[in-house]
Order: sequence, then C-alpha cells, then structure tokens
Amino acid sequence: MIPSRSEPEARSVDPHDIDVLIVGCGAAGLSAAVSAKEQDPAANVVVLERSTRNERGGNTRWSSAYFRMTEELRPADGFDEDFAAFTGGAADPAYVSRLRELSTETLRWLESHGVRFEMVPMFFLTARKPRLGIAGGGAAIVDTLGRVAEGLGVEFRYETTVDGLLTSGAGSERQVTGVHYTDRDGRRGELRATAVLLASGGYEGNVELMRRSFGENAEFMKPVARGGSFNQGELIESAIDIGAARAGEWGNFHGEPVDPRSHMPEAVVMTFPYGILVNADGERFVDEASGTVDEIYEEVCRSIFRQPGNIAYLIADQRLLEIPDFDRATLTDQNPYQAESLEHLAKVLDVDARALTSTVDAYNRAVQPGEPGFDHTAADGLCTIGLQPPKSNWARAVVGAPFVAIPIATAVCFTFGGVAVDQESRVLTEDGMWIRGLWAAGEMTGVYHRKYPGATSVLRSLVFGRVAARGAMLAGRAV
Repeated sequence: MIPSRSEPEARSVDPHDIDVLIVGCGAAGLSAAVSAKEQDPAANVVVLERSTRNERGGNTRWSSAYFRMTEELRPADGFDEDFAAFTGGAADPAYVSRLRELSTETLRWLESHGVRFEMVPMFFLTARKPRLGIAGGGAAIVDTLGRVAEGLGVEFRYETTVDGLLTSGAGSERQVTGVHYTDRDGRRGELRATAVLLASGGYEGNVELMRRSFGENAEFMKPVARGGSFNQGELIESAIDIGAARAGEWGNFHGEPVDPRSHMPEAVVMTFPYGILVNADGERFVDEASGTVDEIYEEVCRSIFRQPGNIAYLIADQRLLEIPDFDRATLTDQNPYQAESLEHLAKVLDVDARALTSTVDAYNRAVQPGEPGFDHTAADGLCTIGLQPPKSNWARAVVGAPFVAIPIATAVCFTFGGVAVDQESRVLTEDGMWIRGLWAAGEMTGVYHRKYPGATSVLRSLVFGRVAARGAMLAGRAV
C-alpha cells in the first residue's frame, strides 16, 4: 500500500526543481537519464537507486546482454512473428513493432557512447549461430551509461528506497507528482517532480510477491544473479494502487537451470538434455529433450520448479563430460559429483538408492540398442521406446562408471507481470487512459506471456527508457 502522506519528511524539494525523477539504475533507467539530459542539458534529472554505486545496474549488470539483432545492428528476421509465437499472440503488437522500429537507432546510440558490440557464442550446443552481444556484457552498459550520465550532470542518490507515489487529483484527473522514499540513514521523505519514470525492475527479489504469483516452491527460487535481489516490486504495487492496469502474465517468469551450489551469476547447466533428470525422490518427471535446448529450457525449468524443493539432478555417465564444448554450456564453477556406482552416487545426493537405480534401469531398458545417430549439435531423434515420460532425443544409456551428477535448480531471471504501458511508455489505467506524470520502462512493464522471446529484455529496456525520457521531457515543456 502507499505510505501515509502524514509521515514527516526528511528532505523536500520544490516541485519545479526536478524535471525528470527516475527510479532505478539499470538499462532502462540509465538510458532514460542520458537521453533526458541530451535533449535538454539544463534539465534537472535525478536517479534514485536502492543499491550502492558499486552495485548499481540491477539485473543489467549481471546480464549477458544478448540482442535479437544481426551483426549489422538490424532486427533479426521474423522479429515480430517470433515475439507473437513465443507469447501466444498476447503481447501488444504495436509495442513490439515500436521496439523493432527503434532497435537499430537505439543500438547505434549506445555504440556512439563507446559500447562495443560483438558476436558471442551461445551456451546452447544446438545453436549454430552466435548471438549479438556486448564486449563486457551488461556491466559495460551500466558502467558506460553511468559514466556518461554523471558527465552530463545527472544526480544519483544511492541506497535510497522508493516505496510509494505522490499524487494529486482523482479519477481521470489523477496525476503523479513525486515519490516517497527512505534514504540510507532510514529517514523518510518526499521528492516532487514534473515527470516520474519508473525503471525499478520486477519482483524476483520479493519472496512474498513471488509466492502470490507462482505458488508453492517460490521460497526455493532465487534470482539468477545478485542484481535481481534489489527488485522488490513495491512500485509495481504502488502504481496498481493508484489505478495502473496489470499487464504481462503474472503467474509466469523467465527462468534458467542453474547449479545451486555455485555463487556465480547465471551458473547455467544447459547440458541437461544429454542425461536424465531425477527429482529428490530419484524419479524422472519430464522429457529432458523434447526439442533443442534453446527451445525447451524454460519448459524444463518450470517442471523443475514444481518438484519438491525446486531441485533436480542431472544423471549421466562419464560420456556427458566428453561432449565437445561441455564447458561452454555448463557455466558452474563446481565440479560434477562422481561415483563408481549408482548406489554411492545416490548417497552423495541424499537420494533413495533403490529409487534411483530403478529409475536408471527402466530408462536404460528403453534406450535403442546401439544408440544410433547420436549428434549433440542437433535434435537427433534418438529416443526411448515405451518409457513415460519419454526422452525424445539424445537418449544414451547410463551404464559406464564413473557415474556423474549435477544439481539443477530453477533460478528466476525476471518476472513477467508488471504494469501496462503504451508504445510511448506511458503508464495506463484499465480503461487505457494515461496516468499523467507517470512513465515506466524495462522489466516492471508487463509484456511477456508463456515463453520469453530470448535476447529482447535488455533491448526493450534501452529502447523504451529512451522513449519514456523523450515523452517526459516533452510533457515537462508543456507545463
């Protein structure tokens, strides 16, 4: 709920002192801050950020920062069609079209500030083409735009938590005029501004909100990287409290299969299709290889999330470790567990030995004799026979000691639910009316449904951060 307006202020600024007040310091917030100052160097632009300066950047700092773009910085073929297919047609086509139209311009702008693009091999062994990325990953975006913003005179206030919106008027006349905040010393206060731009991410750092959205096991699902822990979702709730419409699929999220033993960001294990997955009871629960790993990993993640404790184990024999480029697709800093027998491996994993050996025996009996046509680079059709759930590709027996196991948990990259915006990044009510004075960009805006169209999250944050800044500056001039 919005904090009471009767609380004492720690500091207060005249409404006209701040032209654009931005909450959040990731790709969306930084692109907005730089763009606003580029449009009007005299504008007073303030960024409020929950983390310290060294940790600024939210999810962006830890992201691989891939883009659904060609090496020439053009949108990939079928951009709109793929977006529609992945989201089941639920994403706003006007929003997606605007994203595509502005993507090249935005990346050229980023490049003009010193960010260097490069083609980066993916961690999918079935992906033959590299993806457009950034030298230095998402941290390069944060460090570069942060430095540019500071040089332009943007004011940053770190260790400042914003947890509510100030408004005036009611109904269709309601307007956002500022924010409630708590500073690093625990003092409460208000800041007023002509335009407020929310870029504070989703709610993957808030267990209670995730439990409400995703149900059982949410407490076992951690952010894929430290930056996600700062994303608490208060401003999504605050915007909804003052009339913003919900958007995106609130019961869903973008997840990745990671090694829970590792403290590395994005310690993904994308080699799971080459073995079998068992849960804490030693039982298989999913077709590990219904398609290529880039097509199915989110579906498998959601199946893992539904297992007791959000934990599964990749079980295989030594041949798993001999797959070419195994390390490129297994980014954990922890070694696989190894044992000379399945019984010993079960003991290491604290899994019932009888259940695990029974599961492996049943699987091995279903593997085709001779394992014909195994090809780790493509869906090879080497499937099990008469097994439920089936394994549709890469079905090789687990027979040769030492046996190996890698724990896998689903980590949340970002949540799908957020507030509704139009293609100008204006926050909308259920009636499609703009809440005057309020813009939003990045992961706190809801657009995704069903399945994430990869390499679009950082891109849309950059594109619509700039769009929001332009709108905020134009609105400010009209006041």
